[in-house]
Amino acid sequence: MHLDPERTITDDVGFGFRLLVDIAENALSPGVNLPTTAVQCIDQLHDLLRRLVTRHISNGWHVDADGARRRLRAMLLDLRATACEERRPALDRQLKLLAAANERAFAHEEDRATADAADAQGIGGGTASKTQ
Repeated sequence: MHLDPERTITDDVGFGFRLLVDIAENALSPGVNLPTTAVQCIDQLHDLLRRLVTRHISNGWHVDADGARRRLRAMLLDLRATACEERRPALDRQLKLLAAANERAFAHEEDRATADAADAQGIGGGTASKTQ
């Protein structure tokens, strides 16, 4: 595997989208205030998304058997699965602390269930579809 020192839009399409979103956000900040730039970014995102919606593209998500993952939980579970035996209790403790924090933070059971599910992409918002 070869790692470049920086991400590029040629090798990482998602990075290109992220750059356009960042430019739009910065353009709308009070210190910059360039709404035309933000609109042009939206136009470019729209054009790119129109090109992509007609194609079958794997979402690249790594999901569990139920098709759901949350990022922090996914990380801890992955580390636990590969950790040596002596490090697993610390990871188990972090998983318990995460579950307790979710219990305190989310009043509704459905919100807690979403927060308790692992998400390798970290984008949240419910369950992810299976990798295609």
